[in-house]
Amino acid sequence: MLDYLKQRIFPSLIALSALAVSGSAAFYSVSGLSKLFAGATLAVIIMAASLEIAKLVIASLLYQYRKTLPKLLKFYLTTACVVLIFITSMGIYGFLSAAYQETAALAGNIDAQIALIEVKRDNVKEQLFVYNEEKSSINESVTSLRNGLSNNVIQYTDTLGNVITTTSSSTRRALEKQLDQAIERQTTINAKVDELNQQLFNYETEIVEVSTSSNISGELGPLKYLSGLTGLPMDRIINILLLVIIFVFDPLAIALVIAANFAFAQLVPRGKYKEILKITRKLPKNKEKEFEELKKRVEKNQEKINKDWEDREERMNIVGQNGNDGIHYEKEDDVKMSVPEGLEFNKPYTMEEVSEAFAKQDTKEEEAEHNRKMLDEEIQNLGEDNIDPMNEPAFTEGYVEDSPPESKEFVPLGEEKMKLYKIYKDWVHDMDGNKDGIIDIDEKLKFLRGQINNDRYSKKLPNVTIQMLEDEIKRLMLIKQRGGEDEDLIIRY
Repeated sequence: MLDYLKQRIFPSLIALSALAVSGSAAFYSVSGLSKLFAGATLAVIIMAASLEIAKLVIASLLYQYRKTLPKLLKFYLTTACVVLIFITSMGIYGFLSAAYQETAALAGNIDAQIALIEVKRDNVKEQLFVYNEEKSSINESVTSLRNGLSNNVIQYTDTLGNVITTTSSSTRRALEKQLDQAIERQTTINAKVDELNQQLFNYETEIVEVSTSSNISGELGPLKYLSGLTGLPMDRIINILLLVIIFVFDPLAIALVIAANFAFAQLVPRGKYKEILKITRKLPKNKEKEFEELKKRVEKNQEKINKDWEDREERMNIVGQNGNDGIHYEKEDDVKMSVPEGLEFNKPYTMEEVSEAFAKQDTKEEEAEHNRKMLDEEIQNLGEDNIDPMNEPAFTEGYVEDSPPESKEFVPLGEEKMKLYKIYKDWVHDMDGNKDGIIDIDEKLKFLRGQINNDRYSKKLPNVTIQMLEDEIKRLMLIKQRGGEDEDLIIRY
């Protein structure tokens, strides 16, 4: 179950995640760039969208063909991808900063409204303070006037010597008038104070309502909290947050695109490993012409093999006339067809002659196959005898030094082994003193088999020989394309 999720579902999840992140990054970038260049919104949207698509294609291209792209093109595409990442990040920054500015502008309007209400409130507070002072003064006056009325007594002694206590009517009337005026003013001031207190309450309530009626306070609440906690202004905090976002957003999108390419590459069924090459250096330029000649020769021989095979199938159809679905001829004694070796074309032969010619041809093919197998065994024995061309033994005319240098014992080589060495020397050791070789010894022996078979049976190459030559061409052409990078490479075909 886990293997199934890993092989099938997980790559799809990676692809969906890459599509979501890269798509949202592209949307924010295009929107942000259009706001930065508001004078040409449509043109900027088209340009930015095409660049975003190109960026994803470049990322996939660099991953898929990272080992075959020319270095100059790879450098340019890498630079372009990095620059496009910065452009996308700039667009995202513009989009998010514009969104913050809208919120900050609304918050600024609310702050301005609150500030205006606070000014009105402060004015009411000042008036209230004045009226409260006057109210205190009038209260003291009323108290004094009332005390004056109470103490408005005149004492004098009459002629008989008696002390008479009385009040002054004029003074009393004056005090009563002043008291009435003071009480009236006191009443007015009390009413004004009550009115100002009500206004002050209304302003305080309005401030609370303005502060809590909008969602801005909730959006900017965390920023205000961080601002109070760090002592930094909100603008600086939002800039730091935006920089963190843009340096993660688009690079993550590119990384997910590359990860999706890698995951889907793992879904491709792995063929049987035909060969493992070790590339150690660039092949000399003087071998390029030999590559092309070898390729043409292989194609030509393959065409000949295919034609011989078709002719053989046609002849077998003709021979299989007795109850079979082959091509029938009209006369059994007069057959005209493509003939094997020993027979002439466009000349009538009997069935006995045709069968005898085919038997001879089959015998030759069996002998050729037997010789090829014997040669394969001889080549294998060559490796088992520790005569390893990859170790660059010392060859002499007809001999190879298989023993330690001090023994000076020489083992004679047969004609075929000398031919093997000559071909191997021409293709490997004659390359500016390269001792490491180009490919693994097993793969080189495949090439040697093809060369020997081609030399021995040049008139009719077996299919296996053609396949070997094609394999060698693929290897050599790959080495030429790869430019000699030092790494292991697995080829599947």
